[in-house]
Amino acid sequence: MKFKSDVDVEAALAVSGSLTGTTGTLTGNLTMDDSDVVFKHTDGSNYYRLGVGASANFEIYNTNYSRTDLLINQSSGNVGIGTTSPAYKLDVSGNVRSSLEIISNSYIKSTGGSVVRSEFNSSNFSQLESNSSGGLITGRSSGTTTLSLSSYTNSYFNGGNVGIGTTSP
Repeated sequence: MKFKSDVDVEAALAVSGSLTGTTGTLTGNLTMDDSDVVFKHTDGSNYYRLGVGASANFEIYNTNYSRTDLLINQSSGNVGIGTTSPAYKLDVSGNVRSSLEIISNSYIKSTGGSVVRSEFNSSNFSQLESNSSGGLITGRSSGTTTLSLSSYTNSYFNGGNVGIGTTSP
């Protein structure tokens, strides 16, 4: 059955198969049981699935790469990017980039070593890190460590004079 103009439905509408169109407006609720909304690229090879996963979590799933790109855990409200089991309000599996500040009312915690690294390039950087022996602040210039301030081994400055009580040592 084809319609050449608008169709108003004021009761339940059951569709078996596909419902396609180029434009349209939905007013009210659309309820889908055990179904997903699929967004396909025009080439048909890349598409995303938007729906409710096996654990009743909301998911955006990349079917081309068999991965969940975004998940909202329905019981905790935690959001996962690149993970299907977010343990925090925002849990990201992978690198996070910010073009502005990262602001915290507490502290930034790292369990993998380096906490903060300010890097011009791989030969010129400063870094605050920790390990099983303690804490360390490191500075490198032209690939040479010029500052090493450690809580567990020797500390040194290598690359200039040190002034205490003066600004021109």
